[in-house]
Amino acid sequence: MATQPHFDPDYVSPPLRRRVRPSLVSVPTFDADAAVTAIAAGGVAILAEGISGDAPMSLIAAARDVDAHVVNFMARNGRGLICMPIAREQARQIGLTAMAGAVDNNPRCLGFARSIEACSGVSTGISADDRARTMSVAAAVGAGPHDIVSPGHVFPIIGHENGLIGRCGATEAAIELVRLANRGFAAVLCRILRDDGEVATLADMPGLGWMQSLEAVDIGTLLAAQCARTRLVHRDDAPRFVGANASIQLRIYREQEGGREHYALLHGSRPDRERSVIRICRDNDAGQNIHTVAALAAAICESVSEPGASLILISGSEQGLAGDIVNEAIGGQILEDMVLNG
Repeated sequence: MATQPHFDPDYVSPPLRRRVRPSLVSVPTFDADAAVTAIAAGGVAILAEGISGDAPMSLIAAARDVDAHVVNFMARNGRGLICMPIAREQARQIGLTAMAGAVDNNPRCLGFARSIEACSGVSTGISADDRARTMSVAAAVGAGPHDIVSPGHVFPIIGHENGLIGRCGATEAAIELVRLANRGFAAVLCRILRDDGEVATLADMPGLGWMQSLEAVDIGTLLAAQCARTRLVHRDDAPRFVGANASIQLRIYREQEGGREHYALLHGSRPDRERSVIRICRDNDAGQNIHTVAALAAAICESVSEPGASLILISGSEQGLAGDIVNEAIGGQILEDMVLNG
């Protein structure tokens, strides 16, 4: 039997290996399904916090399945802090809460809880085997407060109660990836550092040979997946008829969290998907000058001039990629509600 190399920087063990690609490319190939499959099989995947070259990267695994090999792999290749993102419900189950003042004193450490250790089956607590046991014990289905002690050598981070929709960060993305793999509600995360100690980004990926053997997923894809299975808005009241001929309906939708209002104008009783327009209205789009208001009014009249036409106005206060994904999902859900329910 061949022995495992100890010091080969490009070595990746068979359980973590994926299909070989013919050449290294500067832009990584994201494959969410393959990343979920790797996590479900007990392996490691790469999480990119964006799709631009300066997006940081982390290694992710399922805490329920983690073993000494995975922890050692992360410590050796990732080099960053190995921590345990954990969903709020699982944290409550084992008696974890965020440390007092964590949010107020350091906004970069949102959700950090007290350090933990498995109450049995560990020695020093710091070895790869001991840390793997602590994380697998804390992530177990029937785990409780009696299974862990504090302080310890594992650092849990409690995710936002609304997941990526509430806070689009690496903690929530790791939990979502593990959830999609049906491997519980806790993950293992290690930020990837370069040889010089700086945080590695997507631009550094071609120079890190060992990474080419792992599947990768971007945070935007995980956010979109959560939006797809989450009801984001509800219809606020009965339709109101506007316009001289009472053929145009105004419908108001309200977000489940936060209460933001969105509006839909529909000519007739049900929209035609092919003649429906979704417009994201930033906070500064309306009310600044008469030209903006006039342009919006003209767009509304033109968009719903024929039966079946609809115009959905999303109050898009959120900025950036995460905001765009959520706003697009809200628009899609409003259109779907009007198509199905009239």
